[in-house]
Amino acid sequence: MTPIFSSFEHAKTCRRDALAHDIATRSMATVMRRLHADTATMTSAELRGYIRARALNAVQTEARKLIAARQVQLPHADELIAAALEQTVHIVVQNLLSPPVIAMPAPHLSIRSAA
Repeated sequence: MTPIFSSFEHAKTCRRDALAHDIATRSMATVMRRLHADTATMTSAELRGYIRARALNAVQTEARKLIAARQVQLPHADELIAAALEQTVHIVVQNLLSPPVIAMPAPHLSIRSAA
């Protein structure tokens, strides 16, 4: 593979990943609304499959909007939707499985003035 071709493929992949991330971010709220409370009892593999099934329609809808707005070539649309779906699954699983961050005040710490 020549360096020019490699550079072209890298740029194309980066652009596709950026578009996929944009689609995933836009469809995340819809996907979160479609999930049921029983996701807490699922294993991570079950959760990924469940989210993938629930997210497909939302991701396809957002992808169609983005494809129409940015005139993405249709032969690459399926590839873009697949990448966006995987990013959506990753983001939603990460949000569901990571514990919330709670800020605790530290009353025992004081601010010292400069000497």
